[in-house]
Amino acid sequence: MREYETVYLLKPDLPSDQLSTLKEKFTQTITKGEGHMLSQGDWGKRKLAYDLKKNRYGHYIYLQYLSTGPIVSNLERLLKLDDSVLKFLTVKLADKVDVEERLKNLGEAPLAPEEPAPSRAQESPQYRRGDRGDRGDRPYRDRDRDRGEGDHRSSPRPSAERSPSESKPKEKEASKEASKEVPKEAPTEAPKETPKEEA
Repeated sequence: MREYETVYLLKPDLPSDQLSTLKEKFTQTITKGEGHMLSQGDWGKRKLAYDLKKNRYGHYIYLQYLSTGPIVSNLERLLKLDDSVLKFLTVKLADKVDVEERLKNLGEAPLAPEEPAPSRAQESPQYRRGDRGDRGDRPYRDRDRDRGEGDHRSSPRPSAERSPSESKPKEKEASKEASKEVPKEAPTEAPKETPKEEA
């Protein structure tokens, strides 16, 4: 047998009777499959680091047990299928555990981890963003034209977005004038000076 621990998060708004029913259901899954419960802990409601399925809080439950691989996969399957479970994590603590010896040395469930120190957003109001809620649709922007959003047939494209064949008429005229060849005059040569001989 191996030793495992599982932490799972339940929705924070569950009534206490439903909460106890779920805890019993998951522990029975382990014990019915010839597993052994070592410890169990209810860590209570805690604030999550980020929203999970539109929940800011979660109810943490901790299980430590001895079991085999099929029992763990069955437990995880039940956790996935239950809508009240937000998230779960199973970790293998030890491989090849002597069951009798481990059951003699039962410990209490570990305490819940301490609350993290408040972040800058919680300390100072200048960093706090708050709950923005539904901000609605974003306003129309020029860059949305290329994405095909909305009807843009009536509005002309800005000059920066025109293709080279649609360049401005002034640019065409300037390029034509520059391309015309103007006959050039032949350069005049200066008369060569002959060296003077000194006598």
